[in-house]
Amino acid sequence: MKKWKVNVIVLACVLLISVNVYLIVGNENKIPRLQIVDQILSPTERDLVESIEKPGIILSTNEEHIYFNENIGSMGDLYVAEGQEVHVGDILFTYENIKIESTEQELQSKIDQIDLKTSQLSEEIWTITSIKNRLEQQNYQFGDEAEEELTAFQNQQIDQYEVQILQKQHQIEALEFERDIHQQYLLALNSLQYELEVTSPVTGIIKEVNTQQNAPLLTIVSSTLLAQGELTQAESQEIHEGLRVEITGHNQEPINGILSRISNLPKEEPSLDKETTYPFYVDWDMEEPDDGIKVGYHVYLNIIQNEIHSAITIPESSILVENDEYSIFVIEDGLLEQRHIELGMSKNNHQQVTRGVVLRDRLVANSTGMLDNNPFVTKLKVQEIDETAQLAFRKKTLLTLMLQGFVQ
Repeated sequence: MKKWKVNVIVLACVLLISVNVYLIVGNENKIPRLQIVDQILSPTERDLVESIEKPGIILSTNEEHIYFNENIGSMGDLYVAEGQEVHVGDILFTYENIKIESTEQELQSKIDQIDLKTSQLSEEIWTITSIKNRLEQQNYQFGDEAEEELTAFQNQQIDQYEVQILQKQHQIEALEFERDIHQQYLLALNSLQYELEVTSPVTGIIKEVNTQQNAPLLTIVSSTLLAQGELTQAESQEIHEGLRVEITGHNQEPINGILSRISNLPKEEPSLDKETTYPFYVDWDMEEPDDGIKVGYHVYLNIIQNEIHSAITIPESSILVENDEYSIFVIEDGLLEQRHIELGMSKNNHQQVTRGVVLRDRLVANSTGMLDNNPFVTKLKVQEIDETAQLAFRKKTLLTLMLQGFVQ
């Protein structure tokens, strides 16, 4: 009798398990399967940046070499020293040309003499004119014959004075013409004198003062700076000119620059034993605060390849990949809904979704093994249940819940 009861119980258990297995596994069953969801999350909005960071160094855009020309003259005064800052138009040094200075002095002396002689002639003209005017105003009261003789003599003197005045005026005109010639020559020498003053063509810093022959007397480093880095062969094919670059130094805020040029020639002679690198250069607006960036400073150059603002992102683990299609499981009305999505940029496990997700959606953190249009429960976290609440359940209630969970 006891053996019969045992067989019946065993058969009933086997039948119960078989029916449940069939209902769960069978392809044509219509029974909803309860899904267990580990974690529920919502999409987030963030900025995504795809970039390459390279080490770089600050360089000057150019160096100006100022040479000394012995054909112009000998060395005069030197107004600058190494390390001194200069601006465009500042006098750097001067030449001394004794011949030019001597000629200038000679011309100036001639001009002064002409001015003196012209002044004397003008005074003589004024004196003669005064005498002539007085003669013209004199009237003689003599006999007719005597009066005629005096008048004729007076007119003769007036004519002589007029000739003298005219001659002196011609002399003044000749002297003024000569003075103009000397003055033009002097102006030409003065303009040549300006060439004896050598001025700075750029704003920068005096890097070197060298008095050796055949070497630049002065080397000026331009104040306009640029950053230089190097790209590998693969990177040079991905990076292009015009990209935004963040320049960051030690304890400094990033400075926004532009990748202005990528060299077509490698930095060093190509070799099979080492990787070929290509220099690139970054310009930036010098009006931005540079916090004292100087030539030779080492910096980091963060080349921004792609940048998306306010992108909707989800964890990569929440995405289900089937036949090159991407989908997620979204919670809708208490059921799991499988929804196809389109992806964009991915950065640090943050996957951009361009279509199929909005910020208010709630989705499953791990889509593996989830089924569409099925109810779900989240895992019970016993450590979060209050001990008093656990004691509130009767043993019969707990047993019933356990059986329901097993059947489902």
